[in-house]
Amino acid sequence: MRKSKKAKAKARIERTTSVKTSVKSYQQGIGSEKQKTSTYSKEFEAGVKSLQSDIKNAALKMREEGIEHMGKKVAKFGKEIEDQVTENREATSYMAANVKYFISEIDKKKNDFQSCINTFWG
Repeated sequence: MRKSKKAKAKARIERTTSVKTSVKSYQQGIGSEKQKTSTYSKEFEAGVKSLQSDIKNAALKMREEGIEHMGKKVAKFGKEIEDQVTENREATSYMAANVKYFISEIDKKKNDFQSCINTFWG
């Protein structure tokens, strides 16, 4: 059986309408997915910004703690250096006094020896 021209035209219109409906449905699906992707992208961006902020704050805190910790170590080391300088000065002073004493004793022995020579040879 052959279809009449009206039936063929009606079938063509139905196919065109069906295709248009399918295209619209597909376009709506794409639009919906774009909206979901956009929402996800915004949420992801907010999450990244939050993470960056957390990392920045943690880094600043670590830096401050490091500076404080190192400050204490540097102060302790500076104190140890000052103590060593003081100890070295005291030791130098003590050695200088001993050197003066030994020189004085040597001079006495030298004078005694000279006196003995003068007495013996004099």
